Formats: sequence, C-alpha cells, structure tokens
Amino acid sequence: MWLWLRYFLIIALSGVVLYFVLQTDVAALKCPFELEASEQWTIQQERPGDFIAKHLKGRMQALAGVTTFRFERYDVVNTELAPGIREGSLVKAGDHVLTFRSLYDESQKKMLQAKVEMYQATLDNLLSGELQSRVTEGERLVTLAYTNYYSYLPLVERRRELFNTGYISNDEVQQLEEELNSRFAEIAVAEADLNARKMACSSNVINTAKAELKVAQKELEMVNDRLAARTITTPVSGRVTQVSLDPEIKTILRVVNEDPIYARVVAPLNFSNEIQPGLEAVLTFHNEDLTVTGRVESVSIVPVPLMGLSVVHALIPIRDVPFSAISSMTGEASIPSIKIDPFHSSLAALRALYEKFSNSLRKE
Repeated sequence: MWLWLRYFLIIALSGVVLYFVLQTDVAALKCPFELEASEQWTIQQERPGDFIAKHLKGRMQALAGVTTFRFERYDVVNTELAPGIREGSLVKAGDHVLTFRSLYDESQKKMLQAKVEMYQATLDNLLSGELQSRVTEGERLVTLAYTNYYSYLPLVERRRELFNTGYISNDEVQQLEEELNSRFAEIAVAEADLNARKMACSSNVINTAKAELKVAQKELEMVNDRLAARTITTPVSGRVTQVSLDPEIKTILRVVNEDPIYARVVAPLNFSNEIQPGLEAVLTFHNEDLTVTGRVESVSIVPVPLMGLSVVHALIPIRDVPFSAISSMTGEASIPSIKIDPFHSSLAALRALYEKFSNSLRKE
C-alpha cells in the first residue's frame, strides 16, 4: 500500500508542476542593447595629471586618434567648458569646447612676461643715447679732476720753497700736500667711474642683454604654446555630454555624432535563425521613461573569445530620440514577434544537456 501511495504522490506532484508550467505566459524575446554613434570624441581623466582624448569612428568604435594632455603632479588643473557650451549643446568640428587651466603654467607666464619686459627695458636703455651721454659726462668729470689736481701743484711747490727759506712751518706744507693727495684720489675715482660707464654700453654687454631677452622670449613662447594647446577644439560634430559610460573613469567631455545612432542588440546564438532584418523591436532606455520602436537593419554573429561562445548582434537605426536618452546609451530591447515558451525552452535545454552527456559517454 505504501508503494502505491508513493507512486500516487509522485504522479500528483508531477501533474501540479506540469499544470503551472503550461500556465506560464509566453513572453517576447528581451535582450540588452547599447547605442553606438557613427563617431564620437571623449576626454577622460584616467589618473591624476593625465587627460586622454580619444577619437572613435564607426559603429564598432575603432580608435582613430589619441591625444594625451599631461600635467605635473604638483600642478592644480581646472577644466572649463567654453562659453555657451553645456549639456546637450550642438557643436561643429573645430569648435572650441574645453579649456584646461593650469595654475603652474599661468603663474609661469606672468613671471616670464615680467622678465621679458625687464630685459627689453635694459636693452632699450643700452641702445639709446643716454648711456653714451653718461660716458661723455664721465670724461668731463675726469678732466675736471685732473684740472683740480694740476692747479694745486704750483701751490705745493711754492709752499715748499717758503718752508725751505723758513717763512712758513712744516704743518702748513703738510696741510696743502694732504689736499693735493685728496685731489689725486678724486682722479682715480673719476677714472673708475668712467670705465664703468664705458663697460655698461660696450658691445659685450649689449650682446648679453640681447641673449637674455631672447631666452626669456623663447621660454614665454613655449608657455604660450602649452596654454594654446590646452584650448581644446572638437574634431567631431555632434552633441556635448558629460555622462560617463564607465563609472570608474572620470569623463570630462563627450561629443556624440547623432547621425545616425544605432542600437546594437545582443541576443543568444540559438535565436540566430529567428532574428532577421525587418523585425520590429521596442527599445526601452535605462534611467529614462522612454520607449522607441525600430526595425532590425542587419544581423551578424560575433564570437566572444573570453566566454568561449558566439552571440547574435542586431543593428537597429533610431531617429528623433531625446539627447538625454542617447547620453545614457543603454537599455533593453523587446522583439514581440519572437516568443519565449518557458516549457519548450526547458525541454530544449534538457535535450541539449542529455545530448552533451550522451556524447561524452560515447567518447569514453
């Protein structure tokens, strides 16, 4: 009796399970999708002091160009959108969209500008007639010093003669001789001053001043070039967004070409015969209360080496979509004409598992 009861319970339980499986609703195929622009350009900060600009072309986002903007680690760098640029702005290729503000470079520019102005004033002074007039004035002072000296010589000689004849004392002679020595020292000072004035306007000094000015101007030019290179223009026409596709990498700016925008739907390989061009698909965007209907334009099978399998890629062109949805870039695609039957899907999975198990037994 217990044996019959066990069989009855097993049959009853199987019937209940079968009833619920058969009552399960048949659902439309749902797969994730990601939007792909025909062209886009991004600036991202991958590490402190390093900003990477990437130009991506084609629906597979082939890398067309990379530019690196590198700053010193001790530098303070600010990023500023160009005037009039904001989220969703339309820009053309070549438009100014972003500026890097380097505190170090801007302070260097101010310092070098002051240095260039100082060296230029020095050189102008050397090349002007003012220094030559100072040399002429120095020569006049030397002549005056010699005149004063030689005018005292007869007086000293006369005092010595008077001292030898006993008319004046030795103190009076020494007093006049000290005055004569003072006048001689004035000659030495005047000549030293004249030499200094001549050296100040010599060709060597002028050449040195020119060289110093040239070096300072070159350093200023290099800083200006760096600052100009950090006034960023976009190589791509499209809309501006600062929405990041990778939360681990800071996106400073992204310009997306909207003409055209494709939704790339990724589906399991077992639907490769059912997903065909022309099928209607309903696209629901993540983080947006928005649904768009489109039709499959092309279908391809793409291998995924890391997972050891292949998947189906279906491209769906979309138009007239708000940019807020485009910037989110992801969502879920539903294909109503392809139904998923849980019962038959489970049987198919069990059949595939059985065949795989049988094949492995035959190989052994």
